[in-house]
Amino acid sequence: MCLVSDAVNDRGPSQPARKIKAFLDEYRGDDVVVCTGSASVKGLAWLARQVGSGQRVTIVIGDMTEQSFAVATEDDRRVAAAFLRRGDVKVHNWYRQKPVKKIAHGKAVVALQGGGYKAVAALVGSANLTDKGLSDNLELMVRCDPGELHEIDAYIAEATRYPPANDKLIGFVTKDAPARSAAKDKPQAATSKGGCLPALALIPAHAAANLWARIKLLAFVEQG
Repeated sequence: MCLVSDAVNDRGPSQPARKIKAFLDEYRGDDVVVCTGSASVKGLAWLARQVGSGQRVTIVIGDMTEQSFAVATEDDRRVAAAFLRRGDVKVHNWYRQKPVKKIAHGKAVVALQGGGYKAVAALVGSANLTDKGLSDNLELMVRCDPGELHEIDAYIAEATRYPPANDKLIGFVTKDAPARSAAKDKPQAATSKGGCLPALALIPAHAAANLWARIKLLAFVEQG
């Protein structure tokens, strides 16, 4: 059950970011858990700028893959990496591959009662910790009814039972993924010389084989 007074209204696309910031300001003295289906460097940097310097923060990410962190400014990379290296910041990546792929998909910002994973307040909704989730998409973030907080506790307990994944995420955040991807995707010049072979190098192998067979057949017919 959600409190209707906290539903998204028509104040604009940055509503999720404003609501999350207001919630974090309200509970600045408490430990917080941020649950997200996916994240980006910009989203992590934004979170780093909202929380207190000594505030304990736990981040649960479901889909934590390198490509999600490929595009970012150098400033956001620096801020996000420094944040993830803090001793009071922990990252957990919850996923399973078998029998079918499953990821932690909840989106919530939770304030905890000192020292343990017991929620005292929570925002729940649809916004991921990404620039689109925080400022571009039409999202929903609402206060959770206090009577439902025990479900938040159970979710956090399950999502944080795996060892922290800070080092893995720092690797994604600090790598020069855009430059590497650009080099990987750069077209390679054909090495063959003369005739139609360079053109054949630019089409799929099976199509090139069929085309080359037709060319040889035509040449044979012309010679006959």
